This record gives sequence, C-alpha cells and structure tokens, in this order.
Amino acid sequence: FTNNDKPVKTYAHNIDGNIFGNTYTQNFTSGTTLSSNYIYIYNNSRLSENKTYDWLADGAPYRIVQNIQVWEDDNNNQVAILKLYPGVTMAFDPGVYLYIGQNSDGDAGALQADSVLFTGADSSLLWSQIRFLNYSRDDLSFIQNSIIERATDGVYLESASPTIDSNLFRNNEDAIFADGGSQPIVSYNTFTANTRPVYIYPYRIDNNLYGNSYSDNAKDYIEVLGGHVQEDKTYYWRKDGAPYVITDNINVYRSHGADGQHSWLNIESGTELQFYGGKRLYIGHDTGNSGYWGGIQAEGVTFTSFSEGAENRWGGITFNNKSWDADTISNYIKNSLLENGISNSIYASSPYFRGVTFTGFDDAIYCISANPVIRNSTFNGNNNVIF
Repeated sequence: FTNNDKPVKTYAHNIDGNIFGNTYTQNFTSGTTLSSNYIYIYNNSRLSENKTYDWLADGAPYRIVQNIQVWEDDNNNQVAILKLYPGVTMAFDPGVYLYIGQNSDGDAGALQADSVLFTGADSSLLWSQIRFLNYSRDDLSFIQNSIIERATDGVYLESASPTIDSNLFRNNEDAIFADGGSQPIVSYNTFTANTRPVYIYPYRIDNNLYGNSYSDNAKDYIEVLGGHVQEDKTYYWRKDGAPYVITDNINVYRSHGADGQHSWLNIESGTELQFYGGKRLYIGHDTGNSGYWGGIQAEGVTFTSFSEGAENRWGGITFNNKSWDADTISNYIKNSLLENGISNSIYASSPYFRGVTFTGFDDAIYCISANPVIRNSTFNGNNNVIF
C-alpha cells in the first residue's frame, strides 16, 4: 500500500487471521503530511461470537478509531476472545478504550496479548484504557511481555482478575487500577514515569503482587486503600519493588462467630508498610462474642509513616481482644521496625514481640488488661516505653 489516504479501513469484528504480510509506505492523510500508515479499525459492532479473533502482526499498527468491546452474549459457557499476536501495535485515538467482558450474566470476553504495544496514536493526548469487567474470563485473560503507555488507565479492573506479567507500563496516569472486586496477578512488571503504578484494596492482596520494579513514578509505591481483611485464610503480602502505602485504616479479623475460623495477615520479610497520618492497623475484633479472630505474622518488616513530621505520624497497631494469642506462631511481630507513630495499643490480648525496635512513638506499647510477650526488643526515642 503506497500513496493512499487510508490503506485499509475495516471493522473490528471482521478481523480474524485475515490481515497479514502487507507493507505500508508513503501513505498520508489527504491534504496533509500526516502519515496514514495504519490499519484503521472502526467498531460497527462488538466482537461477539463464541470464538477467538486472531489479530496478526502486519506491516502497520492497528489504528483504533472507535471503542472496541469484546464479549459474547447470554451464555457463560461461550466466550469471545481477542488474541493479539506478538509484534502487534494497537494505536488508540484520544479517549478511546478497549473493553473486555461486561457486567451482565453471560456476557463473557477475554483478552490474550503477548508482546504487544498498546499506545496512543497522538503522542500529545492520552487514550483511555483497557478495561476488564466482571464477566471477563480471568482464566483466559492475560497481558504479558507487552508495553502499555500514554493511557489514562493502562489497565482498569472492575471485578476482574487477569494475569498481568512481565510488561512495561510507562507514561500512564494510572498504570493498574484494581477495584474492590479485583485480585489480579501482577508480577515481574516494570513501572516507570507513571502517575500511580498500582492501586488496590488490602483484602485483594494475597500472593499476587511480586517481582515488579518501580522507578520515576510520581507515586513510587503500591497504593493500598483501607478495608477489612476478613476471609478464613492467610493473606500473603509479598515483598515487592516498592513500599505498600496505606491510605486508610485496615482491619484484620474473620467476620464469623466460629472460634475455629481466623483471618491472618502474613507479611514477607523485607516489606515496608507506610501509613497515612493517624491511620491504624487493627488486629482482631473488640467483640465479646465467639469468633471474629485475627492475627498478624510479620518478621523483618518495617512499619512507618508515609510523611515526615510529628503531625503526620501514623496511628500504630491496635491488638484487640480477638487478636489470636493462643500460640506464638500465629500472631507475632519479630525482628521488625515500628517507627514514627502515636501508639501501639493492646487491649485484653497477648501478642508476641521479639527483636522489635520501637522508636518515635508517644506510647511504644500501651496496655489495658493485656499481657504481651516482649523479648529482646529495643526502645528509643519514645515518650513512654510501656504504659
């Protein structure tokens, strides 16, 4: 294709392994010097059949002029899949998005992208997002070895949990935004020059964030909202390439009256948690009823404030009477640093501390009807050590 206004113009649902092996040179938008070396994609209807749509690498980028939606209608056993092959470039016009799945029962879709470039057609304006919705198929959806750049939301997850592995996110506003119903696997990605790399809820972190690197982002950290960690299991927060920044209170306890059920928060050694001013980590409930147990398992962890200054100190850790203290292997803090907070409060419970450094608190440990076990720990720069 040479010296054309638009070399190829088609609709998204008409592409399925049928565009390949072409060359595009010296094509220009009519009356301008703007290159039109693109395959222009318009979305007259969504990708809606129960099949895989194969988009192959060709000699030019796919220019996404209008929004694309990928979902099969009315049957959860059927799914529309958009498969982007290695070498494909998806160049989106400003504000244009790619939606995978829908929020209605049966509207299943999936995206499979390996070694793909997702970018904006206009380098001065942002395209919108790749959005996975509730009925996207988590088991079939992945983005790997790809580049996502210059988007408002690189990947926006709405009750969806695809695998996002070994990608480069750069120059986006939000690289990955995960709402309260989303628990994606985010591993071995590189985040650079974004406003916010990762936004996620605490009860959606469980062995799914690891191996990532973060550099030159406006918010060079994992932004964690407040919330209630409440399932009958252990939540594993793994060490990643940046701190977890906690923007509101987090509660860790099982919302159930059975004494045999517990919610545990296990934090990997080397992890750093930074809290907004006044925000606390609560372990266990304060009820007098059965159940509602919680516990923390932290060794080699740093708990600190997000911002410097006495007015920005975080609240500290509160152990309520329903923090589990029947043994020292389920509820403990060992060989860790707690600093720049207000108080670590213990109410009618007996958590286990060993080799912990407490510094910069009003009350390093504040006890009411409590019997904590404290061994080989260091206290310096606190107003009160044990009150």
